[in-house]
Amino acid sequence: MKEQQSTATDGRVERLSATLRLTPGPDGRYTGPWHDAVVASGDTVMRWRTVLIGPHADPVWRCGTGDTVLFSHEGTAHVLLQHGNARVAHAAHAVLGKDLAAGQVPQYTVPAGSHYALVPPDSGHVLLSEAHVPGEAECETTPFPRPRLSTAPSPVGVPSDRSSTRTAHLLDLAAHVEGGYFRQMYESTATVATERGIRTLANTIYYLLDRASPVGHLHGNVSDITHFLHRGGPVHYLLLSPDGELHERVLGLDVERGEVPAFTCPGAWWKTSFLPDGVTEGLISEIVAPGFDFADQRMARAQDIAAAFPEHARRLERYVSH
Repeated sequence: MKEQQSTATDGRVERLSATLRLTPGPDGRYTGPWHDAVVASGDTVMRWRTVLIGPHADPVWRCGTGDTVLFSHEGTAHVLLQHGNARVAHAAHAVLGKDLAAGQVPQYTVPAGSHYALVPPDSGHVLLSEAHVPGEAECETTPFPRPRLSTAPSPVGVPSDRSSTRTAHLLDLAAHVEGGYFRQMYESTATVATERGIRTLANTIYYLLDRASPVGHLHGNVSDITHFLHRGGPVHYLLLSPDGELHERVLGLDVERGEVPAFTCPGAWWKTSFLPDGVTEGLISEIVAPGFDFADQRMARAQDIAAAFPEHARRLERYVSH
């Protein structure tokens, strides 16, 4: 049975790395290209990439010069933090994953200067994305032997009452003006000057669509917003550029059918998201860089979309809130 599971895992790793065009590294990790959020001054306020850790990878201590935000897509990984000068960790600080009732966390922030490692199960893999704030290169240290890990992680970010199976309750989410539910999870303490004033370098939220609220209505934002699927889905997106080109994205894990686990919507574009029929929910994270401020958001009005983009008005009208 373990041999069959290992073969299936290896096959999935091969398909994911090939379809997502991830490059193998010497430590057994596969990494995608960096995507940078750059402000007018030329500074990179955030950068992100997708990472795949196979079952045969040795854990490696890493240390970021800025904050590192981890977003799970598939599989689980223990997040180890180094205490003092210790080189061997014996317990997980958290488990990155989508099983909320078990105390796993879909999103986790490692503070700047902290040494951390990600360790998937012996026979498993983990697909995740990582964002660095600000967008500076990380320094890596020496690989270390795979440790024995506790199977009972601390329930970081999950309320103690786990009797409900509703994701919105488990993550303590509130209704969002766009539709769906949200909760801010991370905000950089550093700031940057923008044309609209001082903003934090980046911030993140959990965002959820479910059958009770299956549409994130058409809206625009000044900053780039990157989306990371955690569980459920697929989630469909329509993106309308300022010059009137309509783009479609599907946030999902069926990568061989064109779905993607993460993508960025450029600033100043219109965006709407929705659940297709038969999909119960879609839980994602979003990172906004420079950071989100409600003053930078605008909800679409049907008459304005019809006047500016008449060729797309009928397609988009069902996703406009007013």
